[in-house]
Parts: sequence; structure tokens; C-alpha cells
Amino acid sequence: MTGPDLNLSLEPEFTDYALEQAHPLVKAWRGDQLRRDIQEATKALVALVSDDDAARNYADSMKVLGLPPEQYKMLLVEVDGHRFLAQIDFPDHSASLPFVAIHRASTPPGAISDVSVLRRLADAFGLFSPRRTRFYQPAQLPIEARSTYIDQHFLAGLARDMATRQAARRLERVTLHCPTDLGFYARYVDADRGTSSHRHRQRAPASVDNSARADAAGGWRDGRAQL
Repeated sequence: MTGPDLNLSLEPEFTDYALEQAHPLVKAWRGDQLRRDIQEATKALVALVSDDDAARNYADSMKVLGLPPEQYKMLLVEVDGHRFLAQIDFPDHSASLPFVAIHRASTPPGAISDVSVLRRLADAFGLFSPRRTRFYQPAQLPIEARSTYIDQHFLAGLARDMATRQAARRLERVTLHCPTDLGFYARYVDADRGTSSHRHRQRAPASVDNSARADAAGGWRDGRAQL
């Protein structure tokens, strides 16, 4: 099964996985809308399995490697019954420190105690010799995978509750200034381009949604596993 038929079968499957793994608070906040949120995000991820244009754009951004576009597509990988939607990724254009980005999984990767599962997942991207995997781990689930550490924590909550949280001590080093004009805009554009230039999926037009979309929010943790 390939192309559109494969996409149609994977969308509901991985939507169900993500919905099951969602934090209970997110389920309570979003209600029936949560499935639609996750379904929309999963549809975009699954499309990358067969999206030739996206793969070509990704390959163009990583010309230093000189590899064909098909190597950059999202892959469906199954290891010992665990199913993953994963893709190779890099911190920047130098192609150094490649890692496997796990976007959806039938089992939260951090809950898989057998480290060989993630190693065999990485083997599917062996051409790049990745040494790490990266994934989101729901905060309500324990981390069983050895050599996994938390890189970032994501919090979500009602605005009134978040506003009363004590600020992190490191924020004391940050000072916010209200600009008097738009003289800063050129620097903002340069910074934005520098940040997103190596992330092909960030080049599409972005929309602002203040309705608390929660595909990967509500107390998820961004985890990394050394292979």
C-alpha cells in the first residue's frame, strides 16, 4: 500500500495513538475539539510520507550532503510491534549531529524500556548515522527508556492560572522594552530567517490561533535518547 491509500490508513491510526496519549487536562480543556486538532496535525505529518515536493525542498536545504530527496521523507517504521512516524532532522545546515525526530508513535518512546527498539528505529535512517532520537513524552507517563533525558518542558494552562505562576529565576536576566517605532523590524526579520532557514516545514505561512490548540501541549516533555 502506497501513496494516498497509505495516508488514509495511517491518519486515523496515528490520530488515535496521539489522542490516547494526550494529557488528561488537555482532554478536559479541548473536549471533542481535541480529536479534530490532532487529526489535522496528523494529516499534515502523514502527508510527508509521500510528499515529493516537501522532500525535494528538504534535500535542497541540505545540499551539503548531496543525497536524493527520497532520503528525507517521513517514514513509517515498525519495530517489535511499536509503530513510528519519524524523519531525519538536523540542528542546522551543516548536517552535523543528525537525529531521528519521532512525530507520532503507537507507544510513547520514553516508555519503551528496551533501548534496542530506538536503536533499530535509527537504523532505518542509517545513511545519516544518527546518534540520537527526539520525541515528545506525555508528562503523565513515566520515562523508562535508558539514556533518555528531558531537554525541554512544555506547560499549558488557563491564562489566569499561568499568570499567577512564579517566573523562572533565569527570566531575571531578561528585560523587555516597548519600542517607540519599527526600527527593530529589520533585525527581527533577519533573526526569523536565521532561525527558520534550516527547518523546511517552518517556511509555510503560519496562522495565529488563540484557542489553545493542544497537539503537543498540556505538560508534555521534549525528550532525547542517546543511541
